[in-house]
Amino acid sequence: MLKRQAQSKKLPLLIALLAVLVIGGVGAFFLLPEEPPPQPKPPAPIPQANEPGHQNPPDTDPLTADPNARPRPKPKPGAPDRVDVAQAMANEVRDGLDAIRARLELKFKYAEYQLDRSWTLELIMRKLERLDGEYFLGTDYTLALPQGDEPVAEISCVTIKGAELPDGPVRLTVNLRTGESTTTGRIFARDKAGRVLLADAAYAQATRILQNAVLNHANMQADIGDGILAPLENTLRAWRVDPFIDSDFKAAEVAGRSLTIEFACRTVQGEELSEPAVITVDYGARSVVLSRVSAPTWMPMPSNREKFKDDCRWSLRAMTTQLARQLADGKSAEEVRVGGVNSLHWVLTSLGVLPFELKVEISADTPQTVAVEVSTNFGRPLPFKRLRYVAQVGSKLSDYAD
Repeated sequence: MLKRQAQSKKLPLLIALLAVLVIGGVGAFFLLPEEPPPQPKPPAPIPQANEPGHQNPPDTDPLTADPNARPRPKPKPGAPDRVDVAQAMANEVRDGLDAIRARLELKFKYAEYQLDRSWTLELIMRKLERLDGEYFLGTDYTLALPQGDEPVAEISCVTIKGAELPDGPVRLTVNLRTGESTTTGRIFARDKAGRVLLADAAYAQATRILQNAVLNHANMQADIGDGILAPLENTLRAWRVDPFIDSDFKAAEVAGRSLTIEFACRTVQGEELSEPAVITVDYGARSVVLSRVSAPTWMPMPSNREKFKDDCRWSLRAMTTQLARQLADGKSAEEVRVGGVNSLHWVLTSLGVLPFELKVEISADTPQTVAVEVSTNFGRPLPFKRLRYVAQVGSKLSDYAD
């Protein structure tokens, strides 16, 4: 009787345990995934330069790589954003360097022309505050007396009120015995992107150089057959005019455009200009295009007709005389040309127009007459009525028609 009761008590426990196992198995079935998720695969290796399939350098992102490898301007913190301020700063530095030089040369003289390389800037100037100005302090200047056979001094402005100069130090190197000196360094005004802003005087220099190069080439081009460009060698002569260097000026054919030449100044001392000075001549279309520059000294137009007539009178007289001489020598009206290697290049230069901008009319009447009209200036219409100059073949009479 006792044994039967013990078995009856164990039976419910076994049933409960079996139920727990069944429910747990079912829950696990619903909670666990059937298969583990796929493991991530490592990226495929980038082909090296000497392997098939190589397209970009290993460290180059093809989405961000710049196909144009030329240097880009970078912002120059502290650079003046106005040309007049940059010029004032440069003048102040020059005056400071000259003041130190004058005191140093006086000290050298009193020392019986013997250089003591222990001399310091404080000793030479006594009070550095004498060099304080609107933009710079005396403490912005340094003096170095390098060892050598010659008494050479290096006087520099290295900071602007303690901050780094945007374009680096400005240095005056002087031989105290001979007086020979050189100045290096510059202070440029720049736009927000770091491109150089030029003064009006610099654009006047660029105008003179590029305009002369264009007229020189156009004069040669007038003597060459259609479809062929005159050579560009020696078109731009070596120019060393402040603030430019020779390599700032370039002449080259325009890619993809036949018979088109670009005469350009895009840099100053190798630094990119905010407003490039460019003259593009298309001989096929007989057209000229100038880049947009805000400086009024870039390719200025004549503004007064009477003054322009006076300026051009002698040049037009020489040109019409030359054309009349070609007729007198037996050339037909179709054979007479303006320009060419035997023409008066200085006449075109003084007129400031290209040969194909001049309109030449030859009358078949007796006496024959030659007329030259000027109505444009480097592709731009004159701001007043065109000029018309007339000469008669075999006669010294010539003048403006109106």
